[in-house]
Amino acid sequence: MTFPRPTHSISHSGHTAGRHSDQRSRAARLVPLGLATGALVVGGLSLGGPTAQAAPSAPAFATGRVVATGGVTARSLPTTASTGYGAYPHGDRLTLLCKVRGSTVAGNATWYLVPAEGWEFVSARYVANVGPAPAFCGRAGDAAGRTTGAVRTRVAPTTRAAAAATLPRGTRVSLRCEVEGPAVQGNRTWYYLDNHRWVSARYVANVGHAPRSCSPG
Repeated sequence: MTFPRPTHSISHSGHTAGRHSDQRSRAARLVPLGLATGALVVGGLSLGGPTAQAAPSAPAFATGRVVATGGVTARSLPTTASTGYGAYPHGDRLTLLCKVRGSTVAGNATWYLVPAEGWEFVSARYVANVGPAPAFCGRAGDAAGRTTGAVRTRVAPTTRAAAAATLPRGTRVSLRCEVEGPAVQGNRTWYYLDNHRWVSARYVANVGHAPRSCSPG
């Protein structure tokens, strides 16, 4: 499953203090909306009935606070080589859906996925956790694939990212989840592996079902 890209994109690099209202408003609505929905369902149950059950609770996402003085740039992929959409200023609180490994920023290779009109990533180097850190995106062993030719795994989902290893043809790989990134021979899907590397889906045949989107929900 893939999501549309945010419509407020601007190409730039570095950490500017520009406002990012669309993503922020969506982030602010995400958890309250789920909780409100749960309250309505519970209110509609017959508490005296023998089969009454509590409604499922909304996902509990982690929270982070921007600690960089100049703010943190939101990007289309977990790498500084991707498009920048604007910046969250110092002190902003962000909903952190999950995390992945990507290109290293000042010694930190972790990136957080934040809710937007699609998805956006921010470097964990500039975001402090408020409470527990989010889990890794996807699920270990969610899907499997087999390489259709020799292919390089990379530290981020783009051919501009550094190569991590070369897998020979026929290598079985465990896939956590997928994102949409730069096309490789017409295929825009990139798989996030259990070893926290990335590989283009162009060179991987699914063994069974394809992995889910890295964005939860």
